[in-house]
Amino acid sequence: MKGIVCADFFEIAEKEFGLETVHRLIDECEVDAVYASMDHYSHKYMFKMVEQLSKKKGGPVPELLTICGEYFFTTLSNDYHKFMEQSSLFPFLGSIELPVIEKNV
Repeated sequence: MKGIVCADFFEIAEKEFGLETVHRLIDECEVDAVYASMDHYSHKYMFKMVEQLSKKKGGPVPELLTICGEYFFTTLSNDYHKFMEQSSLFPFLGSIELPVIEKNV
Protein backbone atom coordinates (compact mmCIF):
# COMPACT_ATOMS: atom_id res chain seq x y z
CA MET A 1 0.00 0.00 0.00
CA LYS A 2 1.36 3.42 -0.89
CA GLY A 3 2.25 5.74 1.98
CA ILE A 4 -0.16 8.32 0.60
CA VAL A 5 -3.02 6.10 1.81
CA CYS A 6 -1.78 6.36 5.40
CA ALA A 7 -0.99 10.06 5.10
CA ASP A 8 -4.50 10.74 3.81
CA PHE A 9 -5.96 8.63 6.61
CA PHE A 10 -4.21 10.85 9.18
CA GLU A 11 -5.42 13.96 7.39
CA ILE A 12 -9.06 12.89 7.26
CA ALA A 13 -8.93 11.60 10.84
CA GLU A 14 -7.63 14.98 11.96
CA LYS A 15 -10.35 16.85 10.07
CA GLU A 16 -13.13 14.58 11.35
CA PHE A 17 -11.94 13.85 14.91
CA GLY A 18 -9.16 16.32 15.77
CA LEU A 19 -5.39 16.29 16.06
CA GLU A 20 -5.44 14.92 19.62
CA THR A 21 -7.32 11.83 18.42
CA VAL A 22 -4.72 11.26 15.68
CA HIS A 23 -1.87 11.54 18.20
CA ARG A 24 -3.54 9.05 20.53
CA LEU A 25 -4.22 6.73 17.61
CA ILE A 26 -0.55 6.78 16.56
CA ASP A 27 0.58 6.13 20.13
CA GLU A 28 -1.92 3.36 20.83
CA CYS A 29 -1.33 1.58 17.52
CA GLU A 30 2.44 2.04 17.82
CA VAL A 31 2.80 3.06 14.16
CA ASP A 32 4.96 5.70 12.53
CA ALA A 33 3.46 9.15 12.23
CA VAL A 34 5.28 9.83 8.95
CA TYR A 35 4.75 7.88 5.75
CA ALA A 36 6.58 8.69 2.51
CA SER A 37 3.80 9.05 -0.05
CA MET A 38 5.40 6.93 -2.75
CA ASP A 39 6.93 4.22 -0.52
CA HIS A 40 5.05 0.99 0.11
CA TYR A 41 3.80 -0.24 3.48
CA SER A 42 1.83 -3.19 4.76
CA HIS A 43 -1.97 -2.87 4.69
CA LYS A 44 -1.85 -4.09 8.32
CA TYR A 45 -1.09 -0.53 9.41
CA MET A 46 -4.31 0.78 7.96
CA PHE A 47 -6.41 -2.05 9.37
CA LYS A 48 -4.94 -1.54 12.82
CA MET A 49 -5.55 2.22 12.78
CA VAL A 50 -9.11 1.98 11.40
CA GLU A 51 -10.05 -0.66 13.97
CA GLN A 52 -8.65 1.48 16.79
CA LEU A 53 -10.43 4.59 15.50
CA SER A 54 -13.66 2.61 15.33
CA LYS A 55 -13.25 1.56 18.97
CA LYS A 56 -12.46 5.13 20.07
CA LYS A 57 -15.22 6.91 18.16
CA GLY A 58 -17.85 4.18 17.98
CA GLY A 59 -18.22 4.33 14.22
CA PRO A 60 -18.46 1.07 12.31
CA VAL A 61 -15.33 0.11 10.37
CA PRO A 62 -17.13 0.02 6.97
CA GLU A 63 -18.39 3.56 7.51
CA LEU A 64 -14.91 4.82 8.40
CA LEU A 65 -13.42 3.07 5.37
CA THR A 66 -16.05 4.67 3.13
CA ILE A 67 -15.24 8.15 4.46
CA CYS A 68 -11.51 7.53 3.99
CA GLY A 69 -12.00 6.05 0.53
CA GLU A 70 -14.02 9.00 -0.72
CA TYR A 71 -11.42 11.42 0.61
CA PHE A 72 -8.56 9.36 -0.82
CA PHE A 73 -10.02 9.23 -4.33
CA THR A 74 -10.44 12.99 -4.28
CA THR A 75 -6.76 13.32 -3.34
CA LEU A 76 -5.75 10.92 -6.11
CA SER A 77 -7.78 12.68 -8.77
CA ASN A 78 -6.52 16.12 -7.73
CA ASP A 79 -2.86 15.40 -6.94
CA TYR A 80 -1.84 12.01 -8.32
CA HIS A 81 -3.28 11.77 -11.83
CA LYS A 82 -0.97 8.87 -12.73
CA PHE A 83 -2.96 6.48 -10.55
CA MET A 84 -6.27 7.53 -12.05
CA GLU A 85 -5.15 6.83 -15.63
CA GLN A 86 -5.60 3.05 -15.24
CA SER A 87 -7.99 1.37 -17.67
CA SER A 88 -9.81 -0.58 -14.95
CA LEU A 89 -9.88 -1.19 -11.22
CA PHE A 90 -7.40 -4.08 -11.18
CA PRO A 91 -4.39 -2.24 -12.68
CA PHE A 92 -5.18 0.66 -10.36
CA LEU A 93 -5.15 -1.61 -7.29
CA GLY A 94 -1.89 -3.14 -8.48
CA SER A 95 -0.36 0.31 -8.77
CA ILE A 96 -0.97 1.10 -5.11
CA GLU A 97 -0.31 -2.39 -3.67
CA LEU A 98 3.30 -3.27 -4.53
CA PRO A 99 6.24 -4.65 -2.51
CA VAL A 100 5.97 -3.78 1.16
CA ILE A 101 8.22 -2.14 3.73
CA GLU A 102 7.58 -4.46 6.68
CA LYS A 103 7.84 -3.10 10.20
CA ASN A 104 6.47 -4.51 13.41
CA VAL A 105 2.77 -3.82 13.64
